[in-house]
Amino acid sequence: MNRDKVLVTGASGFLGSHICDALHEAGYEAHALVRKTSSRDWLRHDWINIHTAELDDVKGLSEILKGKYAVIHAAAALHGAADEVLEYVNVTCTKLMAEQAVKAGIRKFVFISSNAATEPGSSIYPKKEPGEDNPVSPYGMTKKRAEEVLSRYHKKMKVVNLRYVVIYGPRDKHLVRLFKLVASPVTPILGKYPIYMPSVYVKDGARAAVSALSANVPSGSTYYISDGMPYTFETLYDMIASAIGIKLRFIRIPIGLAAFFMGLVFGSKKTDVAFTAKNIRDFRNRFRLISPEKAIRELDWKPEVMAWDGFRETVQWYRDQGWL
Repeated sequence: MNRDKVLVTGASGFLGSHICDALHEAGYEAHALVRKTSSRDWLRHDWINIHTAELDDVKGLSEILKGKYAVIHAAAALHGAADEVLEYVNVTCTKLMAEQAVKAGIRKFVFISSNAATEPGSSIYPKKEPGEDNPVSPYGMTKKRAEEVLSRYHKKMKVVNLRYVVIYGPRDKHLVRLFKLVASPVTPILGKYPIYMPSVYVKDGARAAVSALSANVPSGSTYYISDGMPYTFETLYDMIASAIGIKLRFIRIPIGLAAFFMGLVFGSKKTDVAFTAKNIRDFRNRFRLISPEKAIRELDWKPEVMAWDGFRETVQWYRDQGWL
């Protein structure tokens, strides 16, 4: 059994906690980095080793990283955070983490990035390989800059960048509001024409991060993580409605109006959420499709749960928690 020690940053969060689970299932020794104020709700297992420190606590990190084999850096500020917070958490703190990882002799560094780090596509054909990037959102720009920062450390430890699409599943506290929206009498659909939105089930996403640890790939490799299906908003909403057990009723509204409406639903622009008034406007770019072919080919990983099954599991979990 593999007992290498792996530190997960952002471990108390949605994806981070599932990565800890996936590490344990794969035989690794999971170490969770959390802040003092972080919830431990998803980390209440005797096999998880919890460490408390801020992302910019150089002294604390240097001690915590000693004796670890790898880092999976999932901590991040999300869409909706103030620009200066995005820059500090996603870029500056990633640099600090990489510096301390190198000093501690960390062998592998898996960076949880985002497909927002690249520009939206221009056709129905998905992007298969990362190439020239031109991110359009502040969040995506900071994720791209973080990847560039990590490129300075490629020769000192193996770095793998994983660009995730929209992640959904049990424990997600943000998209539950989208599920509630679909359950309302009428659901607004963005724009006049279909908008494509790739997604991945959280447990599949967590397994991808763990697979990257053992993959024999060049340092600096970048992969898209998705279930590979070309979902439109209508398709996704219809599957959510089916999982809830209702018939979808929707109305198309202009993206400008949708931006205002979603801002009300998901909170202010300073809230750490998946959708905000600001980034909803980015959906004027209709084609956001990417292909996980490279990840499937090189990481010994493949998505196992498609949205029609993943949404059913998610709805049931939300109901069990009393969230839906």
